[in-house]
Amino acid sequence: MLNAQQVVVQEGSNYKEDFSLQTKKDLIKKIKDNLFVKVQVDKKSCYPGEPVLATFKLYSSLHSKSDIVKNPGFYGFSVYDMISLSDKVVAVEKVNGKMFDVHTIRKMQLFPLQAGTFQIDPMELKNKVEFSGSTIINRTEQQIIEGVLENEKEPLKDGAIYFETETATDPVSISVKPLPEANRPFNYIGAVGNFSISGSLIKNSLASNEEGVFEVTIKGSGNFIQLTAPVVNWPDGIDSFTHSIKDNFDKDLSPLNGYRTFRFPFVCMNQGVFEIPPVKFTYFDIDSNRYKLISTSPIRFSVNAEQAIQSPIVKNKISITETNMKSSRMAAVIVVGIVVIVLIYWMKRKKEAALEIEKTPVVKKSAEEVLKAPILSINELNNQFYIDLHQSLWTYLGSVFKLEGSRINKMQLVEAASRKGIPKEITNKLEYLLSACETGQYANATMIDDRQILLAAANETIVSIEKYLL
Repeated sequence: MLNAQQVVVQEGSNYKEDFSLQTKKDLIKKIKDNLFVKVQVDKKSCYPGEPVLATFKLYSSLHSKSDIVKNPGFYGFSVYDMISLSDKVVAVEKVNGKMFDVHTIRKMQLFPLQAGTFQIDPMELKNKVEFSGSTIINRTEQQIIEGVLENEKEPLKDGAIYFETETATDPVSISVKPLPEANRPFNYIGAVGNFSISGSLIKNSLASNEEGVFEVTIKGSGNFIQLTAPVVNWPDGIDSFTHSIKDNFDKDLSPLNGYRTFRFPFVCMNQGVFEIPPVKFTYFDIDSNRYKLISTSPIRFSVNAEQAIQSPIVKNKISITETNMKSSRMAAVIVVGIVVIVLIYWMKRKKEAALEIEKTPVVKKSAEEVLKAPILSINELNNQFYIDLHQSLWTYLGSVFKLEGSRINKMQLVEAASRKGIPKEITNKLEYLLSACETGQYANATMIDDRQILLAAANETIVSIEKYLL
């Protein structure tokens, strides 16, 4: 919860309000007309991934203190905050001919995760209004806090009358239309907006076993916080590692505008010239109402002989005799032969093990058992919850769909789920869940409400999957 903070009307407003109370019977009407909270949305119909701009504002022309006792839940949405209570955004607006202090409590972009009808729940406030027993004209002041008004005690002013009341925003329903199925690419994972993509290497010439970095940058406007790393088809001989994410967004714009860069570290032991093929990215363009495929250019790099520090040759060093050289060659042949035999045996055992795994019946698990780790870490003030949820989901999905090693990726997941007869609607939810977890690990998306929504969605999806398992 946020600490109490004073929000004062801007000095340039220069308006006054008589907040004295003439008769008690006017009290309720006076409060209703002069103190209320509203939620404004820029649209009530959209596609999954298309942002809904939601703004919560408190309007007041009274001397009051307001306590936010309940923030709305946003089930079915990813949330990106633009303005919060701590920003102290205050303006003056005229409503029905009356001037009001308008406090922006919260402004955010809501990105729907899937098609359907979802509700933005009410934000609830408790208010303590002070009325003067005299007819003195004073400047009104408002204070907005969160979660501490009930415990706050302060001396009452002589001649003042206090009244406590409650107010709330109206619930708002958002209709999320399904994205078109026609011409929908099989590898589409939910990007909505207008984007461009580029790829680059930090270094184009590497020493053997030197770490390189391949960067893929997606620029434009859209649902960046839901974007996951594109697939990189590495050439043979390349070992890649876990990617990282770097974001740069303009938080004042809706949809989000800026870029997200995925950094892929890798190493290569072999010498030669290598080429990273084009990285493809598909998104849905709302303006043209169609899917678009964009890609990076192919990128070449070279790997040279390892630049190891060599010891100087000693002139008097005894040369290796030709006999010793022949012996060394023979030993090398023997070693290579042993390696080939072991490799053939290992591949045969791996194939047999894969067949055994395929025949192994699926052991059903409860959603609570699968989600034990994220349930325990949901209140931690870091990104551990997203790490735990991501790992728990992949452990479960790997067991259910027989995925292991390099096969643990979203493309293989979709194919395996399809073979098991899992409906596309459920696999889409899985992809969104995994994407949200990946985003949460690198972005500042730590609101407890959002975590609870994500956990509930994961629970619901696991329950749905279990119904289709034999």
